[in-house]
Amino acid sequence: LVFAHDNGMDMSMDGPMSLAAGHMMAYLHFTPGDMLWFLSWVPQSAGAMVAACIGLFLLAVVERWISVCRSVM
Repeated sequence: LVFAHDNGMDMSMDGPMSLAAGHMMAYLHFTPGDMLWFLSWVPQSAGAMVAACIGLFLLAVVERWISVCRSVM
């Protein structure tokens, strides 16, 4: 026997996703046009996609370097 508690909120997933930022594909794809990390990083070509990947990699390296520097101090 299972009892469900109703708190008055609609918990169904049938409604529109009004909080979604754009229309991004939910799977691995290699088509340009998605926002990457910043609103201004929306690669529209293959070269821009490569540059965005390099930029995100460099951001990750800098973040790890800052983390190491903070732990040493």
